[in-house]
Amino acid sequence: MAILATTPTNALKIQTEQNARLVFHAFDILKLQGADTTQHPLLDRLDMLNQAVRRAGNPQVLEMPVHVIGKVGIHQSLLATGAEGSVWKKLNGNYQPAQRVRHWVKRKRGLAVTAFVSGFKPGTPDRGHGDLVGAVEFSCQQADGTASPIGWISSWTDAERRAMTAMDAAGRVGLNPDYLEKKAIISGQDLSARSRRLRHARLVCWLDA
Repeated sequence: MAILATTPTNALKIQTEQNARLVFHAFDILKLQGADTTQHPLLDRLDMLNQAVRRAGNPQVLEMPVHVIGKVGIHQSLLATGAEGSVWKKLNGNYQPAQRVRHWVKRKRGLAVTAFVSGFKPGTPDRGHGDLVGAVEFSCQQADGTASPIGWISSWTDAERRAMTAMDAAGRVGLNPDYLEKKAIISGQDLSARSRRLRHARLVCWLDA
């Protein structure tokens, strides 16, 4: 961060003094000599990127490797080395910023645990489900018998929210008792180092009692 936040002259001085170089790994190119390239298919953009990197002639600017054969094996080998995951793209897809597209998929390390429903949060009106359950908390049983929260899941369908919701006598949103302590397998990217909860948690399946 010190290198990125300073002037080019000082950045060079820091790297020279510490005999360490910041390496730029390029995986796509959105402009080439001022011309927009986002509407070109990925195959063409990779060719443009290769030309730009060769033209730069900088040993600290490298292209990310691209593989079209044996992708599953390569992905698993990356995970085995501690990498977060890999990105899978279609060669004929263009670049669509700030959008989720089907031709660009991030495949990340996964972690699955057995947990049970331990709480909930009401939905919010601005998301269209103010009178339904919004998010559900899951916890895991510890060896000493205590329960430890492991994650929140909010990606429910309207039908699932209605099934989970039970209004109390005062008309407030409550959790259907049938769901309290209901067991499930949930998965996430990994555990947050700070909260020790699953990041991007999602339901894999409910478990029979």
